[in-house]
Amino acid sequence: MYFLLVLSTVLAQTPTGPVWPNLWTVSFVEDTYSIIGINQVYGNWYYNSVLGTSRMDRSNGRYDMFCGKNDWFSFFDTPCTQLVNNGNRYLYYPQLQICCNCCSDADGCGIVKPTWLQNATYIGSQMYNGTIPSYNWILNGNEPNIYQETQNSDPLSRQPLELNNGPADRFMLPGAWNTSFSNSVFNVPTYCNPNYMCDTSSICGQVRGSGGKSEFLKFLRG
Repeated sequence: MYFLLVLSTVLAQTPTGPVWPNLWTVSFVEDTYSIIGINQVYGNWYYNSVLGTSRMDRSNGRYDMFCGKNDWFSFFDTPCTQLVNNGNRYLYYPQLQICCNCCSDADGCGIVKPTWLQNATYIGSQMYNGTIPSYNWILNGNEPNIYQETQNSDPLSRQPLELNNGPADRFMLPGAWNTSFSNSVFNVPTYCNPNYMCDTSSICGQVRGSGGKSEFLKFLRG
């Protein structure tokens, strides 16, 4: 009887698993860690799961696994956007007006699903940065993904706080979900051509044809 009481108490204290809204935009700060130190970039993330589209703008794509490891873009600083539209993931560099087709849904390069954290394990709560009560979750893959969000009984009413993807990548999401924006942000730039593929020696080239099984897919967002 005591065991059942304890078990029911634990279950009652475990919140419903994270689910993302179908439509949102949020600003982010990303830290990547390498042998040359910590590199920090800023950006904006747009998402619409109903349309199957997403867009992630980075102030500097040099240190991103996909934007940087593409031709010569690991050698200099320039903004980069990853855009998923009509089943293709494009990389484009707006200041240079250069664009290529990275990979497709069939390669595992579509949007992250709203329920991608459904198998995450609840690991407790804490005060995020000492000020915000948060739920903490872990999703094991090639690297453990630690996800932190604000507390609310309704998953769709929570706000993301941080996503820590193993030892090399950390996303901090200081802003709130914003659902008021135009779907025109998902328009493919006129200088993009779906038949112009990213370099075959790039990470994109290694992902293409993998059937969604490439180990490099763990570095994708959006």
